[in-house]
Amino acid sequence: MKPLLYILIFLTTLTKGQTTFWQRVPDDAKHYYAGFGISWLTGETVKHFTGNKILAGFSGVAAAILAGTVKEKIHDQYLGRGVSSFNDGFLTGFGGTTGAMCLGVKWHYTESRQINESLYDFNVVIDTLKNDQGSGK
Repeated sequence: MKPLLYILIFLTTLTKGQTTFWQRVPDDAKHYYAGFGISWLTGETVKHFTGNKILAGFSGVAAAILAGTVKEKIHDQYLGRGVSSFNDGFLTGFGGTTGAMCLGVKWHYTESRQINESLYDFNVVIDTLKNDQGSGK
């Protein structure tokens, strides 16, 4: 629940200062951050529902590449509402790839931390020793 609250607070701060903050951010950085965010959200969602980290990572990258391509080809080129650029689509995909790699590191860290905490859970050790003593070993 806390991450969702942080995201909502972050989004409200961006929309209130939208005319000043986003005008100062370069266009390439916007595409990179959009790809990163799309990949992160898609990866977390797929992992939550399937439990498959590899599928989650690849689907995050695919979603970012698809979003970048659709934005550049449909919004910019076909509808004529912007300037179509290969670099913008590439940076969206690159941001998605970076997001998927960061998710992999996050998942690896949280799993290794859980394993280490269970290794040093003294309650489990004490219960095991009590069970061994009671069985006559």
